[in-house]
Amino acid sequence: MADLPEKFRSRDSVAGLGIAAIGGVFALGALRFGTGTLTEMGAGFFPFAAGLIAILLGFAVFVSAWRKPPVPITRPAVRAVLFVTASVVVFALTIDRLGLLPAIVLCGIISALADRSTRLHEAALLAVSLAIGIWLVFVQLLGMPIPAVAGV
Repeated sequence: MADLPEKFRSRDSVAGLGIAAIGGVFALGALRFGTGTLTEMGAGFFPFAAGLIAILLGFAVFVSAWRKPPVPITRPAVRAVLFVTASVVVFALTIDRLGLLPAIVLCGIISALADRSTRLHEAALLAVSLAIGIWLVFVQLLGMPIPAVAGV
């Protein structure tokens, strides 16, 4: 990596190319499901459009990195990666067993603890607010058949 120009070695350049690459994978994967047309969208239409948007945003981040001084790439925050990953796993394991509200609360508390400065009561308040907001949008407004609490 030492052979690359300094701008290519900046955090924003690498992030932009990473976002574009992930968008490309999504767009290519969506083609297997058929995109359909604008009037009759197929199963792959939305993932394909989201992939294209990610490609455009990734290249925008990459190009913007060339307009400012390079920021060196630093080691990722291991604690944050572990806690956020754990929160996604916990959500996936609890959404069917406990219901939407408990799963979101657990997910919110665990992911908030990725930051060492977060206090437990702050994380709990944030998680409960998030759970109520998500329940209002997805269950009440959109009518999705997700039980708020399992067994109730």
